[in-house]
Amino acid sequence: MASGIPPSELLTHTNSTASDSSEHFAQTPQPDLVGEVTTAALENKGGVSLAGMAIVAFFFVVVGLFAVSKGAPASFAVFAVIAAIAVIAMGIASRRKEAILEEEKARAEIEAQEKLRNDIAEAVKETIKSNIKVRCRYCGSLNDETDKKCDSCGATL
Repeated sequence: MASGIPPSELLTHTNSTASDSSEHFAQTPQPDLVGEVTTAALENKGGVSLAGMAIVAFFFVVVGLFAVSKGAPASFAVFAVIAAIAVIAMGIASRRKEAILEEEKARAEIEAQEKLRNDIAEAVKETIKSNIKVRCRYCGSLNDETDKKCDSCGATL
């Protein structure tokens, strides 16, 4: 009873809250979730994470230092550090390229949606125009709004 609602009314209160929130959800404009789902899928798909690149770089440094401790020349440790920096730089460049590709894909999706929206609007306008009929004042037959003469009697509309 920490909520202050008796157990007998808890189910009723919960149901009314759920219906209120579902009505609110239905009335509020919903965001475009397709782009968000696509972005989330791309983030988890393919490629090596920066953390993975950092682990590989750390491995290079550890191997270089180990080799130097066992008698390898100091240049080997320098090479290992340079290789580690190169791995990290490649990871950053790869992430940047992925981000640019994601932005281009998002723009293309938005343009495709806008084109589809415009095509649908034009189709609706054409349908509305073709469905408007005018009644001939002489014979009473229905003609298209754009017709100059009656299809049935030939009178000027």
